[in-house]
Amino acid sequence: MLKTKLIMLLNSFSKTEIRKFRLFIISIYGTDSGKVILLLEEIMKYYPRFENENFTKKHLYSKLYPKKRYNDATLRKLISYLTNLGEEFLIQQNLKKDKFAGSLFLLKELSSRNLVTVFEQQANLVKKKMSKYHRNTDYYYYNFRFLNIINSFYAIRKRKTAVDNYENEAESFFHYFFVEALSIYMYLINEKKISNRDFKLPLFNEVLNHLKMNNYTSITSIPIYYNCLMLMITNEISYFYSLREISKSLENEIHREELKVIYIVLHNFCVAQVKKGLMKFKFEQFGLQKESISRRLHLSDGRIHIFAFLNFVYEAVSVGETGWAERFIKENRKLIEPQYEPDVVNLSYAWCEFSKGGYEKALNLLGKINMEYSHFKLSVKTLMLMIYYELNLYDTAISLLDSYRHFIARDKMLPEVDKENRLNFAKYYKEILNLKNGMSNEINLVKSNVQSTNNLVEKEWLLKKIDEIKRDGKV
Repeated sequence: MLKTKLIMLLNSFSKTEIRKFRLFIISIYGTDSGKVILLLEEIMKYYPRFENENFTKKHLYSKLYPKKRYNDATLRKLISYLTNLGEEFLIQQNLKKDKFAGSLFLLKELSSRNLVTVFEQQANLVKKKMSKYHRNTDYYYYNFRFLNIINSFYAIRKRKTAVDNYENEAESFFHYFFVEALSIYMYLINEKKISNRDFKLPLFNEVLNHLKMNNYTSITSIPIYYNCLMLMITNEISYFYSLREISKSLENEIHREELKVIYIVLHNFCVAQVKKGLMKFKFEQFGLQKESISRRLHLSDGRIHIFAFLNFVYEAVSVGETGWAERFIKENRKLIEPQYEPDVVNLSYAWCEFSKGGYEKALNLLGKINMEYSHFKLSVKTLMLMIYYELNLYDTAISLLDSYRHFIARDKMLPEVDKENRLNFAKYYKEILNLKNGMSNEINLVKSNVQSTNNLVEKEWLLKKIDEIKRDGKV
């Protein structure tokens, strides 16, 4: 079985891309493409898994040269050709997706060939394209590159035209720099929170001080990223509402990707506030989710990521919007990748049933899930523990709790923050079981500890169970 760079490339191609790749090869090699095309066709017989005992270099060679003895050097040469062509094809595909990169490459080539009239015609076309593009990071980057090519072209032909444009070129560069710098700072600060690593932030204070002292409101991306960054580092609610206002008042001017960033930052802020016990932000959180769906920001290439889907359902259920959650599942389930749809839908409906008190139904739905992914396993096991508690199946719960802890400890891929969240749940779940069964009477201490613990999944449910025990006079 072959495991080469070529196979990895071809494995990433869709069937449509495979057809386009074949035509790409023919367009380059023409009538001399015979062996290369034949090699591609033989390899693609094993697509997409590329797993078969006959999938060997010797077998491929026998198909290409049926009457010749195996020659490894010849086959390696053909594989190398095909790999290089695959990489060139991917470059071409990327250029087609990029609105400006190809146009700018063409401008540079026209300039080097001194095709003045054609250059100016192409420059006008690019300028028209640029005028219709959202003013996001890409725009400022490409506008800077465009003006740089224009000014380089005119510097030796029409110097006055170039000099008049130098200031625009410099402005465009710094607009791009500030937007990109803010974006990078946001990424590193977020990563610092997740991985607990410290990162250098070059020119951080200088950039923030400059932006505080200068008005860039006409450059939409700058106030967006500035407010996002300030919300992340200060947690001041004024920045939360500034971002809310920007997302509403400038909706038609903001690029889709930047709107996504706004909603992610706002959502994360709400999550942090809920962890602190400010439950009104739970409803803000759900409101943000509904807005992002209405703006179709939840879609990527027409699909919904499995964990985004689960998050929408979970957050709806957690604020009592079970009906909304069930409608969402029904209307959007076909937007999940087909191989994940059954598991995601079963887990989603299980949450809904649990919220309505349908514990047996929820347990039945969980039993249908193929728990391949650790996140699925943890979500399923956490919900199972809650169901067992509600059904008074304490012995079963204790058995599952033990495997739950071991699974978390063994999972090397699970982020530390997730481990802490789940292990804290396991700890307090056990303490509540002890309270329920009369094995402990420290209910006030347990409640205080749960309330003061930030990294804790199902915190609200745990507190509710403690209050029920207290109300029933168990302790």
